[in-house]
Amino acid sequence: MIITLMEKKAFTPSGMGMDSNTYDIFITEYQNNLVNKFTSNGILVKSWGGLGSSNGKFSSPNDVAVDSKGNVFVTDGYNNRIQKFRLSTVCPVNTIQVTSGVCLVKTWGTYGNADGDFEFPRGIVIDSKDNVFVVDAWNMRIQKFANNGHFITKWGEWGTKEGQFRNPDVIALDPKTDDVYVHDSDNFRIQKFNKNGKYILNWGEQGNGQGQFGNVYGIAVDPKSGHVYVSDTSNSRIQVFTKNGGFVTSWGNYGIADGDFNTQMDLNVDSNHDIFVADLNNHRIQKLDKNGNFITKWP
Repeated sequence: MIITLMEKKAFTPSGMGMDSNTYDIFITEYQNNLVNKFTSNGILVKSWGGLGSSNGKFSSPNDVAVDSKGNVFVTDGYNNRIQKFRLSTVCPVNTIQVTSGVCLVKTWGTYGNADGDFEFPRGIVIDSKDNVFVVDAWNMRIQKFANNGHFITKWGEWGTKEGQFRNPDVIALDPKTDDVYVHDSDNFRIQKFNKNGKYILNWGEQGNGQGQFGNVYGIAVDPKSGHVYVSDTSNSRIQVFTKNGGFVTSWGNYGIADGDFNTQMDLNVDSNHDIFVADLNNHRIQKLDKNGNFITKWP
């Protein structure tokens, strides 16, 4: 069944997660406080949310991730919590139906700086064991949880040294190694860690040259090649790097034509090396090949 976006608001895609089993794509709209599910062909099949703090409502849903069982995790920014959903026509026992076909499994988090607390959670990814990594932005740290929300570990603090952050925001994970890539916003760099938070390397500096960054609002890892795709938003381009930070290529321009961007946000890469980009102010998702050639767009 094809449906329309809730309340027919302008589509404002921001965060993005992909179901690795079905390649369905989940898109958050932090401006409209919505989460949308699309097929890989761009058909909208579910939309839920709205502004609020009750179950299934959001206040700046920044990002979304999907585990191996199809559960959907959303960072609910100003509510300082994670909401975990299951999409099902009949809600399982011990879940709460928040709208038709959407069941709330669990929430966790509250405002603070203790283990499991958040100050504006932003990026979220899930590893091969279904553990959940969350960018706890204003606490300058990454927190790792079990799938049920149980706290496992954390790393990071304010600073400019290796493993320190100045406003971390987006995150990606290599599905082969479970290595974690974090954009360290005010240090204008990407930092790479192993799954336990051990620092590996970093690259980047402020600017518009190769390997330099302005504002970055998305990172993704190609599941086959391991190449790292960075949404270099203020430079209106996608930059591609090796897993060790070596520059490969870049593409993109500011504009409204196919393949151009106007404040591109998060992105994802599928097993065919195709790239899906949330093109915020052009109100669309663009699909491109690994060389940046335009394939299609929606809605």
